[in-house]
Amino acid sequence: GVVRGAAPGARPEAGVPLSRQSDRTPQPRAQTTFLRSNRDPRLDTVKAIRGHSAMGKIPAATALEVLRRSGSGSQITLVQFHQGYRQLCESVDVAYVQADGHKIFTLFDKDGNQVIDLLELLCGVLTLCQGTQEEKIQCVFKTFDTNQDGFISFQETITFLTAVFAVVLTPAVLSSMKEMNVQVSGARELAEVTAEQCFAGADTNVDGKLSMGEFNRWFFASDSGAFAGFASILD
Repeated sequence: GVVRGAAPGARPEAGVPLSRQSDRTPQPRAQTTFLRSNRDPRLDTVKAIRGHSAMGKIPAATALEVLRRSGSGSQITLVQFHQGYRQLCESVDVAYVQADGHKIFTLFDKDGNQVIDLLELLCGVLTLCQGTQEEKIQCVFKTFDTNQDGFISFQETITFLTAVFAVVLTPAVLSSMKEMNVQVSGARELAEVTAEQCFAGADTNVDGKLSMGEFNRWFFASDSGAFAGFASILD
């Protein structure tokens, strides 16, 4: 679990400062300052693809639904992705270009194993597709609300945040963060730290789960340092 000594799925202890709940070193506001003032070439490439492909004309929720249906279980092969991408192109009356589909698949397939998993799909959809910040966050929130009760648990929040952070936490960004003495190994670690802070500030009724409203209020709050620096990536 995130909190050392806690049972799996445990949330941070109410009323206990985060500095005493975890010995992790990342400082979210320092990370925010970096992410707000630095650019990564890979992100510029992503935005360029969004500008000329069909994905930039499609709502995130629609793309996620169609592409998930095109796959088998929790994974999507290249052939299956092209089938889904063709359907999306037709839905917005954009010519299907196989080369564009291949570029998008390669962009989504972060680990290069020739299949796209759910987190990779979410990362790509968040970056390339249409939608306001609120709509995209709602899209991902609903994906992890597996029983559709309108809430996500602490562990589901970590998974949720990992998908969001992975959009911008590229190797170049990580390298520059380390040069600033901000030590974080990747999206998962940053998500764990942020989930602790999120529950400490957003779980207002201390029930061990977050509603969409609770999460949104925290996400868009001016003092939610871990997100403020790159929320614009979701635009």
